Amino acid sequence: MKISRKAVDKPVLVTLITFILVILGIIGLRTLPLEEYPKINVPWIVVAIPYPGAAAEDIEQQVTIKVDEKLNSIKHLKRLLSFAREGASVHVIELYEKADKQDALNEVKEKVDQIKREFPEDVEEPLIEDIAFDSVPIILVNVTGEVDPQILKEIAKDIKIEIEAVSGVREVAFYGGLEQEVQVQVDPRKMEQYHLSYSMLITALQQQNANLPGGYLKLNSYEYLVRTEGKFNNVQDIGSTVVAVKAGHPIFLSEVAEIKDTHKKINTYSRYNGIPSVSLVAYKQTEINTMKTTRAIKQIAAEYNARMPEVVQITTTMDKGDDISLMVKQLSSNAFYGLLFVLFTLMIFMGLRNSILIAVAIPFSLLVGFLFMWLAGFSLNMITMFSLILIIGLVVDGAMIVGENIYYYLEKGLNPVDASKKGISEVGTAVISADLTTISAFFPMIFIAGIMGQIMSFMPYVVIFALAGSIIIDHLTLPMIASKYMRPSKKDKQMKRFARIFFIGDRLFRFLTRYYKPLLRWAIFHRKTVVSAALLTFFIALFIIGAGVIKVDFFPKEDMGRFNINFELPMGTTIEKTNRIGQQIERLIANIPEVKEYVSTIGDTEMILSDLAETAGSSSGPEFGKIIINIGYDNERKRNQSEIIEELDLKLAEIPGIKYNFFEFEMGPPVGRPVAIQIYGEEFEELKNISQTVEKHLKSIAGTRNIQNSFQENKPQISIKVDRTNAAKHGITAQEITMQVMAAFLGYEATEIMLGDELVDVRVINKEAHRKNFEDVLDTPIFSTAGIKIPLSQLARVEITKGIYSINRRNLRRSVTVGCDVKQGYTPQDIFASHRKLMESTPPPQGYILEYGGEEEERKRSFESMTRVMFLGLILIFFVLTAQFDSFKQPLVILFTVPLSIIGVVTGLLLTRLTFSFMAFVGVIALVGIVVNDGIVLIDFINQRRRHGIDLITAIFEAGPRRLRPVILTTATTIGGLLPITLNLGGGGSFWAPLGTSIIFGLLFATILTLVVVPSLYSIFERKAYKESLAKYKSEGI
Repeated sequence: MKISRKAVDKPVLVTLITFILVILGIIGLRTLPLEEYPKINVPWIVVAIPYPGAAAEDIEQQVTIKVDEKLNSIKHLKRLLSFAREGASVHVIELYEKADKQDALNEVKEKVDQIKREFPEDVEEPLIEDIAFDSVPIILVNVTGEVDPQILKEIAKDIKIEIEAVSGVREVAFYGGLEQEVQVQVDPRKMEQYHLSYSMLITALQQQNANLPGGYLKLNSYEYLVRTEGKFNNVQDIGSTVVAVKAGHPIFLSEVAEIKDTHKKINTYSRYNGIPSVSLVAYKQTEINTMKTTRAIKQIAAEYNARMPEVVQITTTMDKGDDISLMVKQLSSNAFYGLLFVLFTLMIFMGLRNSILIAVAIPFSLLVGFLFMWLAGFSLNMITMFSLILIIGLVVDGAMIVGENIYYYLEKGLNPVDASKKGISEVGTAVISADLTTISAFFPMIFIAGIMGQIMSFMPYVVIFALAGSIIIDHLTLPMIASKYMRPSKKDKQMKRFARIFFIGDRLFRFLTRYYKPLLRWAIFHRKTVVSAALLTFFIALFIIGAGVIKVDFFPKEDMGRFNINFELPMGTTIEKTNRIGQQIERLIANIPEVKEYVSTIGDTEMILSDLAETAGSSSGPEFGKIIINIGYDNERKRNQSEIIEELDLKLAEIPGIKYNFFEFEMGPPVGRPVAIQIYGEEFEELKNISQTVEKHLKSIAGTRNIQNSFQENKPQISIKVDRTNAAKHGITAQEITMQVMAAFLGYEATEIMLGDELVDVRVINKEAHRKNFEDVLDTPIFSTAGIKIPLSQLARVEITKGIYSINRRNLRRSVTVGCDVKQGYTPQDIFASHRKLMESTPPPQGYILEYGGEEEERKRSFESMTRVMFLGLILIFFVLTAQFDSFKQPLVILFTVPLSIIGVVTGLLLTRLTFSFMAFVGVIALVGIVVNDGIVLIDFINQRRRHGIDLITAIFEAGPRRLRPVILTTATTIGGLLPITLNLGGGGSFWAPLGTSIIFGLLFATILTLVVVPSLYSIFERKAYKESLAKYKSEGI
C-alpha cells in the first residue's frame, strides 16, 4: 500500500499525527463521565391520577376507562397498561423505540387535559412523568434511633434540604416518621346541640384564616397599604374561630371540637436494620457523575452524624456510586489481566522488543476510541468498558499480522526499512479487509430491538472507534516504528535469560508446523471427506441446540447481592398488624449470616428503591410491606443469592396468613418476570377463578418459585348508597352527603397554619371515640339546608360489602397476571411447555384468553431481531470479501468458518453449563466478524502465491505453514484479552461469561478447523485448478 510505504519514509509526520491523536485521546478519557449504564431512550410514560378515598370500581368507570380510550390513539403506542386502585388511576404507556419521546409526552399531556374536564370534582391534578432509565435512586440516607419519630422527621427534613442542594440531585423522597398536623376533632353530639354541619365548620375555617388586601389610603403626603390580618398564628387562634351565631351569641370552634397539635394518620413505618428510621431516597438527574454526587451526599450524612447524640445514627446505604466504583475496579482489573495475557502471548512468540512494538497498538487504539467516545457524547460505563476489553485482543490482531510479516522478512535478511515496506505491502489489504469484516459484524448490532438492544448498541460504536485507531497504527505508525526499532532475533540484544523464555514460541511453532504439514497434505487429498465431516459436526451442534440439550434462558438472573421481599396480609388488615408481621420477618432476616443491612417499609412502599418492572402496578397500602436486603457482593460470601432466597422462602412459608414474593434486582433493563401469564376477560369472579387455576398449575410444575397472582382478594368496605329522592326532599345532594361523611371519618383538610417554619394542615375530623363502630357511620349527622340533623341511615343504605382492591387493564381489556421466577437448572420455556399441557384439561371459558409473556415475550422479540442482525452482518461481510477478492466463490469459502465456530460455541456452553442467553447470542454475532479474519489471511496468501505462478496445491501447502503463526497468534491474543473477564478473575464477570465463552470456544474451534477445512473447501471450489495441480503432482510422483 502506497500510503504505508510513504509512512516509512516520513517518520516525523507520522510521529506528529500519532502524538496529536494520543493527546486528544487522553483529553477525551479524562473528560468522559462515569456511569453504570449508557444513556438510552426508555419508551415509557407514566400518568398517575389521584382520587383520594375512591374505590377501584368507581375509579375504573369514572377515570381509568375514559383516560385509556383517549390514550389509545397516541402515535407509536405499543402497549397501554392501566391500574385502577383504591385512591388512584395509574397508566403506563409503552412506545415503540423509534418514537419521539417529547412529541409523545406532549400528546399525552394534551389528551389528559382534554379528558380531565369529565372527571369527578374530587379528582386531583394528573401527574405525568417521563421515565428516564438513568433518572433513578442513587443512594438511601437513613436517620435511625429509638426516639420520638417526629424528632427523626425534623432531622431528616434538615438533611433533605442540604441534599437537594447537591449538584446532580433531582429530588429527595421521604419514607417514615410522623408528619405534623392540627386536628379539629369534632364531637357530633355538640354539633347536633348547636345545629351545626361539617360544611359550616370547614367554611368558617377557610374564610377566617386569611390575610386580605384592602386597597390603599392617602393620608397627607403618604400612601398606606390597607390589609386585613386574619391568619391563624397559633393553635389557640383556631379554637377561637366563630363558626356560627345563635341568638346573638357567637359559637366558637372550641365549643364543639377539641383542637390538637398532633400528627397525621400513620401510613408508613420505616426501619433500618430493625431500628425505627426516616429514609431519604435521593434521585439523580440525567447525565451527571453519580459517584461525585453520592460522595457529596455521604459527606453531608457524615457531618450530621457527627453532630447527633449517640441515640441517633445517620447512615447511607444502597449507594449507586459504590456500585459504579466497584464496576470500574472490576472491569479495569479484567482489562489489566487481559492486557497481561496478550503481552505475554506476544513475548513468547515474537520476543520482548518486537512484542512491545506491536503492543503499542493497544493503548493507541484505545485512546482513539476514547477520543471518538468523547466526541460522540458517550460515557464510561459497563457496556463501553467491556467493549474496550473486547477490543484489546482484536486491535492487536492487525498489528501482530503486520509485525509478524515484517519480522519474517527481517529474519530473511532484509534491512528494517525494506522489510517494513515489503511486510505491510503484502498483508496491508488483508488487514484492512479483516478490520472491515469485524466492523461489518458489529455494526448491525446498532439495530437490535428492545431496551437491551439500545444498551448493547454502544458496543459496536466503541469497537468501530477503536478499530479505526487500529487501522491508523497498523498502516502508518507500526511500519514506521518497525523500520527504526524492530530487529531479527539473532541481532536482538535481549539477555539470554529472557531469550530462553520469550523464544519458546519459535520452538512451539516448529513443533506445530512439523505435524501440521502432513495433516494439511492429507486433508487436501481427502478434501471432500474433511468438508463432509465438518458439515456433519455442524449439524450435530444444531441438533444439540434444537433438542434442548443447551437450555435457552435469554435473560438469566444475576447475583446482584440485593433483593426485595414484598409481602401482603389479607385486605383490610391494619397497618399496625402489618407492621408487627414486618418485624417478625426482620428477625428472620437478621439471623441470616450473609445479610449486611436491610431497610423495611410498611404501608407506602411503591417507589422506595424500586425498579419500574416491579413498581408499575405494584401495591401500596396498610396491608403491604417491602424489605430491601443487601447481602454484599458475591466474592464476599460462600452462598449465592439463590441459596439465601431459598432459605428465606422456607422460613417465610411458616408465617400464617401472608403472601410474599422475592424481587431480584437485575443487571440491565427490566424485562419482567421470567414467566408471566396474562388472563384477559371482563367478569371479576371468572378472572379470579382462572387465575387461581393458573396459579395452582404453576405450583405443581417443577422449577417454579416465587409465584405471584396480581388478582387481589376483595377488600372490605362500607358501602353508602344514597337515596337521592329522600335526600332531595331535605334539600341535600349526594355530593354534600359524601363531603360530610368524608369529613367525619377520613377528615377534611380545611386550611393550613404556619407553625414555626412549617406549613401545617388543619384537618376537620370526628373524635376517635365517634369513628370506631359501624353504628357511628349509621349515626353520622347530615344537616339539611334548614339546619335539621338527619342520621345518615335515613338518607342512604349503609352496608358492609367487599370491593376490588385493584383492577388491572392491558390494551383496554381487564387482565390478571400470574407470574413466577424460575429455579436454577430450568428455563421459562420448560415452565411454559408444562403449563400449556396442564391447561389443556382446564381450558378457560369462551371470551377469556390466556397469553404467555414476560421474559418470553422479550426473548422472542430479541431473538428475531438478533437473527436479522446476524444475517445482515453476514451480508455486509460478504460484500467486503467480494470487493477484496473480486470473487463470489472465495468469500463463501471464508464464510464457511462461521458454522465451524458454532460447533465451538455449543461445545463451550456444554462444558461450562451455561444457558444460551442474550449475551451468548451477542457473542455469536461478534464471532461472525472475528472468525473470518483467519480465513482472510489464509486465502489472501494462497492467492498471492498463485499470482506468482505457483500451482494451487503447492500454494496451499506453502500458505498453510506460512500463515500458521499469525493465525494462531491472532486467536491467542483475542482469547487472551477475553479470558480474564470470562473466568471472572477481576470479579463482576458473570454477566459477560456467556459472551466471552461464545467467542473463546467459537474462535478456538474455528481456528483449528480453519487451518484444515478452509484450504480443503477452497480446493473444492477451485476444481479446475485443483485437477491441474493434482495432475502435476501425480506426474511428478509426489
